[in-house]
Amino acid sequence: MTHSNRQTVCQELRENARKASVDHEKEVETWTGLVRTDEGDFIPGYIPYIGSNYFGPETEGRRILAYALSQNLNGTEDYAKAWARDREKGLDRQNIQPCGRAAMHPFDTGHIPILASLLRSLVCGTAPHGDQSIYREIAATNLSKFSFRNQDWRRTEDRESSLRCCWEWFSRREVELLHPNYIICCDQRVFRIVQDGLAGLRLPPTIAPRVLKVAFPSLQVINSHYHRKRMSEEEAKTHEADVKSRVAPCDLAMQVQHNLTIGDVIARDVCYFAKMLAKMRAQCQSTVNEHPFDYAGA
Repeated sequence: MTHSNRQTVCQELRENARKASVDHEKEVETWTGLVRTDEGDFIPGYIPYIGSNYFGPETEGRRILAYALSQNLNGTEDYAKAWARDREKGLDRQNIQPCGRAAMHPFDTGHIPILASLLRSLVCGTAPHGDQSIYREIAATNLSKFSFRNQDWRRTEDRESSLRCCWEWFSRREVELLHPNYIICCDQRVFRIVQDGLAGLRLPPTIAPRVLKVAFPSLQVINSHYHRKRMSEEEAKTHEADVKSRVAPCDLAMQVQHNLTIGDVIARDVCYFAKMLAKMRAQCQSTVNEHPFDYAGA
């Protein structure tokens, strides 16, 4: 597809997200824990971040779409209020951010771009060129298009019923229009719902995307199960060099949240990335689209 085709897909997705947000607003408003702005305004759903070269010829056969879980708003942020006031901006919130951002925590921290870079290297079998930025090539979004908090508002709380509604209202159309070859699912629930949704689409095996499951890249998960100290210093250095070789040099210097670069994130969370590289490799090589993780809930 050309750039104009990307624009067409974005427009179709915006129209779908706009209609879904309007048609289901009253229903969503009844869901327990729904986050509104502190002024009580409804925050609409939205379309995925789509890289400028996602539909380019260089990504043919290896297009990657990544799903995280939820945007986790609390309703007091100025940007949340802006998205509620200007719904057109809200619909496209993931594509109007500064370079390297998508209003999506595990994307903005660099974890999803790194995971996508690792998958790209597995599919291509080669290291990326110096300026072959993953940010231009991938699409990414949350499965949940709305945010939820528990009673004391200290943690997010997404129910499976709302996630499945978001698949039907938003993500089904995303997959149909984006035609990914690979879908990275960050979280067991995301993987299960995407798998079930794809089965409902009844896509021919020749065009059905390969769905890969990875542990959600939150620092809580990483520090609990994939801390760097779980490796010897020699192992960590070897894996760090391998992971960095699979990321485009132009991306290694990309600054992400907390004044870190992609290279810094790899060095800090090298155990996580090494394990996920091995998991994705096994899933790509297997004829079975399911691989249990080392601990429950991954």
